[in-house]
Amino acid sequence: MDEPAEDAVPSPPNVGENPPPDWILDIVKWVATDPWDFVTTVFLFLSPLFLISAVLAYKLSKQIEAREKEKKRTARRDKNLKHIRRAKID
Repeated sequence: MDEPAEDAVPSPPNVGENPPPDWILDIVKWVATDPWDFVTTVFLFLSPLFLISAVLAYKLSKQIEAREKEKKRTARRDKNLKHIRRAKID
């Protein structure tokens, strides 16, 4: 009896009239044969994007904090000006 070798990659399932493109099947075969290499490669490609995302999130949080601080300062200044104007009127 002819049994397939243990290391053989199974053929893709029959998907009917619209099979996926060959490059997708190649990626699926690559993931099936060497998953750690795939994960490492994906992580290496995504690492710069994670870094950029972290930097932009940090900058955004600093801008939000500065805007809130400016609003508090403006509110405090306006409150003090109202007290001064009220004192001048009296």
